[in-house]
Amino acid sequence: VGWHELYSGDFDADLAFYTSQFGWGKGDAMDMGEMGSYQLFSLSGGTDFNSMSGGMMKKPAEMPQPLWLFYFVVGDIDEAVDKVKAGGGTLLNGPMEVPGGERVLQAADPDGALFGLVSGGVRRRCTVERARGPATAMPRWAGGPRRPSRRSAACGRP
Repeated sequence: VGWHELYSGDFDADLAFYTSQFGWGKGDAMDMGEMGSYQLFSLSGGTDFNSMSGGMMKKPAEMPQPLWLFYFVVGDIDEAVDKVKAGGGTLLNGPMEVPGGERVLQAADPDGALFGLVSGGVRRRCTVERARGPATAMPRWAGGPRRPSRRSAACGRP
């Protein structure tokens, strides 16, 4: 999962709950006009833009209840649109570019379960790497050394 998004029923209470429960860092908020504010957060506790791993906003009135939407990382979002449709899914919104250079979309699977997709951007690759750890020649569980990949250095890892 490359991004986490909460459509909140009680924005202030939910933000307080998740930051106190899990030590999440509160980042910048973006004004989204009539939709309100989009609050960025970091699962690692960081507060800079590059450490952000999700966002939250007040749920739209037409949404029956608050929910989490997870964005899965894909290599090419345009190819992913074709795959979603070919598999019986429905494109709900996007693809569109968001701050940081990524492209995102929201979709529903054939049963109506919601999900998002995200592709592109150096920050996205770094976010995924921070969650997984640096690439190694052999998995750590198999006894491989912790040898950082070239991407690790670009993401601020040694």
